[in-house]
Amino acid sequence: MNFKSKLAVLFFILFIAAVPVARTQEDACFLVGHAHIDAAWLWNKAFTEDSICTGTFKNVLDMMDKYPGMYFTQSSAQYYEWMEEKYPEIFNRISQKIKEGKWEVIGGMWIEPDCNLPCGESFVRQLVYGKRYFLNKFGINVDIGWNPDSFGYNWNLPQIYKKCGIDHFITAKLNWNDMNKFPYNVFWWEAPDGTRILGCQTVASYSEEVFDDKIKEQLDLLKQKNNGLNTLLCLFGKGDNGGGPNEDMLVRSQELIQSKKPPQVLYSTAKQYFNKIKESGRQFPVVNDELYLEFHRGTYTTQARNKRNNKKSECLLMNTEKFSSIAEKYDFQYPAENLSKAWKTELLNQFHDILPGSSIPEVYEDSNKDYNEINTLCNESLYGALKSISSAIDTTGEGVSVVVFNPLSWERSGAAVVNCKALGIEGDIIIVDDSGKEVPSQVFIGTEGTEKSVIFVAEKVPSMGYKVFRANISKLKPAYISDVKTDGVNLENKYFKVKIDPLSGYLSSIYDVGNGKEVLNTTKERGNALHSFNDIPDYWCAWELGEVVKQNKYSIIGGKCTVEVIENGPVRARVKITRKSGKSTIEQNIVLYSGMNEVDFNMSIDWTGKDKLLKVSFPLSITSNSTTYEIPYGHILRKNSDAPDASPADKAKWEASAQQWIDCADMKGEYGISLINDSKYGFDVRNGMMRMTVLKSSEYPDPSIVGAGIVKYAALPLKYTDICKHELAYAIYPHAGDWKNAGTVRKAYEFNYPLLAQVESAHPGKLSRSMSFVKVNPQNVILAVMKKAEDSSDTILRLYETAGNDSEAEIIFSNKVAGCFETDMLEKEIKNIPVNGNSLKVPMGHCEIKTLKVAR
Repeated sequence: MNFKSKLAVLFFILFIAAVPVARTQEDACFLVGHAHIDAAWLWNKAFTEDSICTGTFKNVLDMMDKYPGMYFTQSSAQYYEWMEEKYPEIFNRISQKIKEGKWEVIGGMWIEPDCNLPCGESFVRQLVYGKRYFLNKFGINVDIGWNPDSFGYNWNLPQIYKKCGIDHFITAKLNWNDMNKFPYNVFWWEAPDGTRILGCQTVASYSEEVFDDKIKEQLDLLKQKNNGLNTLLCLFGKGDNGGGPNEDMLVRSQELIQSKKPPQVLYSTAKQYFNKIKESGRQFPVVNDELYLEFHRGTYTTQARNKRNNKKSECLLMNTEKFSSIAEKYDFQYPAENLSKAWKTELLNQFHDILPGSSIPEVYEDSNKDYNEINTLCNESLYGALKSISSAIDTTGEGVSVVVFNPLSWERSGAAVVNCKALGIEGDIIIVDDSGKEVPSQVFIGTEGTEKSVIFVAEKVPSMGYKVFRANISKLKPAYISDVKTDGVNLENKYFKVKIDPLSGYLSSIYDVGNGKEVLNTTKERGNALHSFNDIPDYWCAWELGEVVKQNKYSIIGGKCTVEVIENGPVRARVKITRKSGKSTIEQNIVLYSGMNEVDFNMSIDWTGKDKLLKVSFPLSITSNSTTYEIPYGHILRKNSDAPDASPADKAKWEASAQQWIDCADMKGEYGISLINDSKYGFDVRNGMMRMTVLKSSEYPDPSIVGAGIVKYAALPLKYTDICKHELAYAIYPHAGDWKNAGTVRKAYEFNYPLLAQVESAHPGKLSRSMSFVKVNPQNVILAVMKKAEDSSDTILRLYETAGNDSEAEIIFSNKVAGCFETDMLEKEIKNIPVNGNSLKVPMGHCEIKTLKVAR
């Protein structure tokens, strides 16, 4: 072959090699047909089930028959189950399209939840129930997380997603930021433990029309923000109240596809889109942080009763699972069906317009009924489980046995409460421990003013176990020596001296005796003060916090108040402060317990004020530029929005979400103050004040939304949210050192999972009077879940590391362990874990969530 021939062949080879490269660099728009369906919003869940889902899916199926090239993508297992149970014809048609590869199942969750407020285990269960449903019904192992409309995304989602087999994540919401533009459209999202998933923030919304000029405009924005990335994801179809792609959209789509003009337009699935951008070999930026939405900050607080119901139900569900798992050995049938039903109801009510408080009042009438059903299902099972265990305990002896159960995986002391009527004892009551030693107790009147209960100090109750106490009639009126006392304006125990300003009813001092520190800086304001804001956002009333909240323009609720001693006994002292604000009545109780190193508060509010936001405030004596917030199965350190070195992103977080606690530490990390709560999610720390947002009474929902006349409910008269009675509890926990060494996480769990007292008749039994079924070390590892496995008689344990330290967890059982496997969160076995008799050890990475399957 001569030189010219060789050169020609070389050019031809280079040309052929260059063709695929040129094609991958061609501008492309992947059209993903989608119908964003709100489980409830300006309509109730029944309307979604019987009208929106059925109408949307019929329309989509008909369009798919008419336009064979079309693909459709749909999340939320709940919607499919509704169709399966009530509309089998639609369900069967959907199943057929899934088999044909035309209907893409995505999301993997039971419903698209709020992504800040549910606890860590709720996110796991969203995926356990969702993915199992899709796998069982369609053989689909979903690997794309789909949360386009949730109001921000907690930092641990990548780890939870990944350990449930989800590798990708799509949102459209971060475009809504009101202070800073989210910088990326495609990025690696990294959790605190280092887990990564590939994320996509769409250029536009989740309910796009299909127009050539808009597609080109979105492509230009994509390339500008993402270093020339030119593969666009476009989610098109009518959304919120459903509908999906209509014929106009599909006609225009067909024209663009057939035109062959740039950009290349094609029908696609979300899976094909992710495959395409991964095939490009591009390097994507890493976001090692939460995805905080700089908008809709009011959703941490709106509909306070609903949020309280959510939190209490989460705790009840996990308590029921733990003790039901233990009680199986004692002739108790694990209530799998009831728990599954209760969990699915809980998960549905975590939808991102129900739990955040952004639906119409009728939705919350329904959710309140749902939570009552959860309470009934779980309390019956929990009582049965505790009764089965108690029946196996040796409770012989004088008096009435009171079995005190500890649902947490470490030994603890605390207050236990039992109803006097259940004891069947009239007159003065004494409580003794198993050794016969009398323990401090006192009788008090319940909140309804009728039933009497006795509260006593239960010391050293074993981890995930119980301890038997006995109640007797006192022959002599008990006279205890106690460290707790009050005169009405002063309360003290061995840890604290608390002073109440009698004029305002607020705190003038919390003195930490053990550390020799004043907790509060009351030179300007008192502690436990109520800050009231005129909260009238420009729009989206139930969702937003008004400009006055952002600018921190508040008034302190003052006026005449009454201060009275309600309890002053050897177990606790309680002072009640009652005040009026307009026609609203507010009761604040300040409580100190004997031997307990926290200051407890209970608040009861009968609220009538409209367009108001209420916060409770503690001015701190320490200086701190950052605050640690608990997030689902973890924590995050956020810079205070008014810190000298706060970034623009930090300044946008002037209201932030938390789970059970937040903590401020001084600049040297030598002293800190934790604020613990039982049902609140919105917090801020600025101007030296640690605050918890209590309620938000906004016009509800926003009039401009209601006036849109989307469905029949739009004609209903406007109402105000949170014009009702409220109950909440919180605590101040000062401590030396940082929150990690001080055990703030455990303290918060103890606050939210109190000791459980069960009255039991006298009888012999094979179990001793004190026992631990499961114990976990060290302090920074929490056993959050103990339940029966989904597909076997084995026991599932879920643990997580709380402090950001690589550790080794030791788990000690009451009897021998037959075997153990580490699994993913869907309970699929990963590797064998060696056991040593009745214990095992397992490595825990920093911030890791770990699931174990134990055969016992």
